[in-house]
Amino acid sequence: ALPICYLAAEHITLADIALSSSLLLPFKYVLDAACRKSFINVTRWFLTCVNQPEFLKILGEVSLCEKAPQDLKGAGGKGKMAPASTESLHHKEVLAAPAEETSLVKTPAQLKKEAKKKEKLEKFQQKKDKLKEQQTEKKPKVEKKEKKDLGVITYDLATPAGEKKDVACPMPDSYSPADRKST
Repeated sequence: ALPICYLAAEHITLADIALSSSLLLPFKYVLDAACRKSFINVTRWFLTCVNQPEFLKILGEVSLCEKAPQDLKGAGGKGKMAPASTESLHHKEVLAAPAEETSLVKTPAQLKKEAKKKEKLEKFQQKKDKLKEQQTEKKPKVEKKEKKDLGVITYDLATPAGEKKDVACPMPDSYSPADRKST
């Protein structure tokens, strides 16, 4: 029997896609060659996955980390990772942020989008205020119509057994159990 190359089967499954996507950033930025030596099979599997045509089409060529960041080497240098300081993490986030997010100049499309968002928010606020006003106003209650007294009309004609009732006379407006004869 051949060894299984992937996590759940002999072909790529959703498990492979999910896990390799989760491990993409650690393999690119944290796990250097020295650290990967202790994970030989995981590294082989990861490289097998990311070199598939479908992965290459989306991710492009994945380059593995050459040298681990200095923040991670401070834990004795034995491949153990030390917690990074919050200052260095913030510094890395600022450096890694795309230029378009850090720029203060907004494109016309961004301005248009913000204006539309602001307009929707104002409409929503007006609607909310109007609803509050309506709830605070006490509307006069509409008087309920009185139910008309239907009067009691009973069906008193004797009907021979097996014959239909005579409906030529006035019939009751509502159901009356007394009118019903058991069959």
